[in-house]
Amino acid sequence: DYLILGQHFLGNEQGDAYTATPTDNVDRLKAFVDQCSEALNTGAFSCFAHPDILCFEGDEAVYRRHVRALCREAKACAVPLELNLLGLATGRNYPRPAFWEEAAAVGCKAIIGWDAHSPDWFAQPALLERAESFLDSLGIRRIEFLTLVRPHAS
Repeated sequence: DYLILGQHFLGNEQGDAYTATPTDNVDRLKAFVDQCSEALNTGAFSCFAHPDILCFEGDEAVYRRHVRALCREAKACAVPLELNLLGLATGRNYPRPAFWEEAAAVGCKAIIGWDAHSPDWFAQPALLERAESFLDSLGIRRIEFLTLVRPHAS
C-alpha cells in the first residue's frame, strides 16, 4: 500500500474552494504551501499528486518563491512530484510550467501519474510521451516505481 498526497481543499470540502479554483490571494497560496509542507514532513506519503494544482493568478514572482519552498520540502523529504496526465490531457491549470521550472531548479524527481478516474486513461501512449518530453525538456529525472515509505513511528 502507498499513500498519495493530493491537496484538493485548504479547509473543509464543504464550504471551501477547490484548490484549482482561480485565485490571486497570496494567503491561499501560502496556506497551500504550508499545509503540503506539513504533510510532506509526516513521512507518510509516497508521492505528491498534482503539486501544481493550486490555480494562483497573482504575481508570478510571488508564486515562484512559494512553490520553490514547497519543492525544497518535497526534495528534502524524498517525495517525488507527480506530473498529472489528467491536467495535461484536458487543458487544466496543471501541469503549470512555472511550477515545474522551479522543481527542476531545486532538483526534484518526478513520477508520471495517470489520475485514473476512468480506466481508459491508462491507454494513451501519446499522452505519456508528451509528459516524458515535458519533463525531459526541463531536465527533471523521472522515477518509474515508487518506493513505499512507512509513517514515522510515534
